Amino acid sequence: MNTSTSRNPEPEALDNELDSEPLAREIALLARDAKAIEVSVLRVYELVQYTDWFVVCSARSDRHARAIYDAIWDALHYKGIKPLSAEGVDAGQWVLADYGSVVVHIFYEPVRDFYALERLWSDAPRLELPDVEPTDVSPTA
Repeated sequence: MNTSTSRNPEPEALDNELDSEPLAREIALLARDAKAIEVSVLRVYELVQYTDWFVVCSARSDRHARAIYDAIWDALHYKGIKPLSAEGVDAGQWVLADYGSVVVHIFYEPVRDFYALERLWSDAPRLELPDVEPTDVSPTA
């Protein structure tokens, strides 16, 4: 009898959706709604022991990073979902919000370039997000 507590599932189970995928997808879409740049969702379930997903995105400034975090926090808090912890919110250079099965990384653009998490976790499969057409806000004649 195998009593291993390894998180590495059987090979045929790798393509199955994780229970946490809807939360990862929702967080990514909330970040995108808050004008986050280059939103990526990495499935790290098979690579790390502490979470299933990374949501990684960029902000144009430290204030923008805080605004993205606040948008995610507000929407999830309304549903009764709160982060286990959050770091870097006041500085806004690298905001990390730990929702247990989903860890959110919101970077000020130059900081994201420096740390290059997607390159570090290049073995992680990406979750595809739906394409969204930009809203046309030009005035009508």
